[in-house]
Amino acid sequence: GDSLHLIGVDPQTGAGTVVGFPRDSWVKIPGHGTGKINSALAKGGPKLMAETIRQLTGLPVDFYVLTAFEGFQKIVDELGGVNVHVDRKMNDKMSGARFDPGWHNMNGGQALAYSRDRYDVPNGDFSRSLHQGNVMMSGLAKLRAEVGDDAGLHRWIGVLLRHADLDSPPQSLLPLAALARRLDPAKITNVVAPGRVGTAGAASVVYLTDEARKLFLDLRPDAAIGGPTGDQPRPAATTTTTIAPSTTTTSAPPAAETTTSSTAPHILPTTTTTARGLLNP
Repeated sequence: GDSLHLIGVDPQTGAGTVVGFPRDSWVKIPGHGTGKINSALAKGGPKLMAETIRQLTGLPVDFYVLTAFEGFQKIVDELGGVNVHVDRKMNDKMSGARFDPGWHNMNGGQALAYSRDRYDVPNGDFSRSLHQGNVMMSGLAKLRAEVGDDAGLHRWIGVLLRHADLDSPPQSLLPLAALARRLDPAKITNVVAPGRVGTAGAASVVYLTDEARKLFLDLRPDAAIGGPTGDQPRPAATTTTTIAPSTTTTSAPPAAETTTSSTAPHILPTTTTTARGLLNP
């Protein structure tokens, strides 16, 4: 439950959004009171996680995708690596992320290390969540560049089925893959839900701000930020975070990490969960 993303796309315009959620977000979990968002996976599996996101955002979540550390790495490796742009020097012994700025063709282990780094980045879990979205966007760019027919789509689907759990009907996989191939990454915005770090009892948590509520409202009609075609001014690449004095964002390793998406106007759904530690060393 530590790596959680909602992916929404409007099939008519090709515009969409990847929304990352800080793992310590303090939210209502249906049937379980209030708690950290990452605990929803342990309490009720990906279906409860999806329902938690629905209740929090008011957005549909049609399907989920769930994978673990090993599955994440194998997906990247079997697809021949992924080209990711690293925005700053990384040298983090906890995650193993050691990169100079610039483009890197990452194998599965490197992509996992990049996705887990929260100690060597300016905004901790917020930056880490943004980087995880970068990996997904890089995967989309690779799909568009390398796949030109249904045979290629079937190969990618096969890799996903071997290393992830999906709840989408088998007959939906090829149409969803074909939709992804038509999407221009330049029209997909990667953001992290804005929040501030605080405490709930003795726990360090993230309180999502009013800006997060406005973001969710903006996405409801068409899955795009700022307008029906996604061509309006977009938020900066980094999320603004207010950090309360003497607080840190730490939590025990969860059972798994998750990414959720939905189809749009139907927001294109997928919940991806990387088990235990995509974010935790």
